[in-house]
Amino acid sequence: MPAAFAAAESPDGVEHALGNAGATLCGLPRRNVELYRHHFRPGQPGSCPRCGDLSADAPSGPSTQERLHGLIAAAAPGPLRDELAAALERGAEISLWMEGPGSGFIKHHGRLERLTEGRKAVVTALESDGRVGLAHVLYGDWRSTIVLRDGRPPVIARAFVGWPQ
Repeated sequence: MPAAFAAAESPDGVEHALGNAGATLCGLPRRNVELYRHHFRPGQPGSCPRCGDLSADAPSGPSTQERLHGLIAAAAPGPLRDELAAALERGAEISLWMEGPGSGFIKHHGRLERLTEGRKAVVTALESDGRVGLAHVLYGDWRSTIVLRDGRPPVIARAFVGWPQ
C-alpha cells in the first residue's frame, strides 16, 4: 500500500502530512500544527505541495490484509486459521480492527453472540485485564473474529452471516 500520513493543519490553514520524526514532511514542528483524524490528501486544494511530493516518494508498506495475515500465522493451526489466511490473501474486507480493554467496550463490538465456531476461546481471550485487539474479516458467508493479545497467539472464531441463518 502507498504510505499514509496523518493530516496536520498549520495556522495559515494549509494541510500538511505529519511524519514520524515529530514534524511535517516539509519540516514544520509538530507543536506548530493541529493534528486531524484523517489521512493527508496530496493534491487537494489547500494541501502543501512539498508534503504531497514527499509523501508520493515515501516507501510503500504492507496492506492491512497483509499485516493481519502475518499476525494470524501464530494462531493455532486448523481450518479457521487456514480459511481466514486464504481469504486475506484474496483481499477479504476487514470491517473492523480496533484496540481497547478486553473486559470493557471491546466485548460490545465483538458481536460474540453470533459466533458459531470458536466462541468460547474468544470470550476467554477477551476476559483479559490488559488491552486487546479485535478484528472482523468478511468473506463469503462468514465473518471471522480475531482477538490479538500482546505476547500470546491470536484467537480466531467465526460466524455464519449468509442468508438464511
